[in-house]
Amino acid sequence: MPRPPRQPSSIASYLDSWSEKVYRIFRGAIDALPAGRRMQFEDYGAPADSPEQSAAPPPWTGRVRGAFVGCGTTGSFDEFAAWLKRGEVPTVIVGGIANDLGIPSVYADVEELGCLAAGHLATECGCRSFLHVGLANSASSGERQDAFARALGDLGEHCEGLSLTRRRYTADALANKSPIDDPHFCELLRNLPRPIGILALNDAYAIDCLATCERLGLRVPADVAVLGVDNSIEAHVHRPRLSSIRLPLQRLGAEALRLLLRMMKGEEPPKRLLVDGVRLFARESTVGPREARPTVTVDAALERMRSQACRGITVRGIADQLNVSPRTLELLFRDEIGTTPTAEIHRLRFAEASRLLKRTTMPMGRIAAVVGFADATAFSRFFRKFAGVSPREHRAGAAGRRGR
Repeated sequence: MPRPPRQPSSIASYLDSWSEKVYRIFRGAIDALPAGRRMQFEDYGAPADSPEQSAAPPPWTGRVRGAFVGCGTTGSFDEFAAWLKRGEVPTVIVGGIANDLGIPSVYADVEELGCLAAGHLATECGCRSFLHVGLANSASSGERQDAFARALGDLGEHCEGLSLTRRRYTADALANKSPIDDPHFCELLRNLPRPIGILALNDAYAIDCLATCERLGLRVPADVAVLGVDNSIEAHVHRPRLSSIRLPLQRLGAEALRLLLRMMKGEEPPKRLLVDGVRLFARESTVGPREARPTVTVDAALERMRSQACRGITVRGIADQLNVSPRTLELLFRDEIGTTPTAEIHRLRFAEASRLLKRTTMPMGRIAAVVGFADATAFSRFFRKFAGVSPREHRAGAAGRRGR
């Protein structure tokens, strides 16, 4: 008699659903699943600013076997960890901080990031003063600022710090410039010795810094050199192109998932797991057009993908437009972004589909057409491959994200 199919394990996913950064973390987790292992990820959305202030336990309590959590709180990390423990299941914080929270944390090497940023801005760019622009009441932002300051201190330099009270991580925020209306920030930009080297918390903050420089009439990078973090698609297509530090996001997702699976088996986890592999890509915002790393082909390809991914553009078509071979384009993408051109086109189509499903009441057939599919059946197959659930379940907020 045949054995019944094995039921999948359920893991709570508490991340900023399907942003570019989280998509890469999540794909790393999916790819790390052992062959034949079925896993269902139940989407509980993005962490609230300070969920630990709620009297209620985590929403997945009693429903899952483990939790895969982003470090999205703007409150106390110790209180956030205590709140997570109330879920009473093995839990891993992805992209967390170096301090011991009592919950395993998988994080990128912040010291490596600080050294890369300090060396680039101080030594390669010749900046005379330095500023970290981060998020107020964020432990991870504070750790990054401290690492940047330590690295600058080793070079005999000092770092100023500015902590903003807002957070802008969405694709909409990245795509729109918004000058930082902070009198102290504007005063620093006017008065610090130039050129000023800025390390921003992420690419969205960096783009806002560039918008502020433009409003104040400051030249980039002659007066102010701006460095972001995440190496997002906007870093490639923004003008001026944004220098940015790429975090090992897919490795973070893979290591966090492997660690969680071990915990679900009852193994004792390490308190912290550091993942190295941080890389800096220099573009016009820190070194100017003449010295910028020659990544124009990737930038041009991404710009075409962003505008045409849902209109049937192919890798060969892009390669032909840019006078390179598809193989050359693939090698450039793997080096610069850590993925393939085909995977990036699929990510952009998926992101647009997810946005339309969650923010509109557009019929499925119409969404399928908008994102480049001939019919709803083909669209549903594509969507299920990436999300693990049907488009209708995704729209309804049903527990989804099933690993392959």
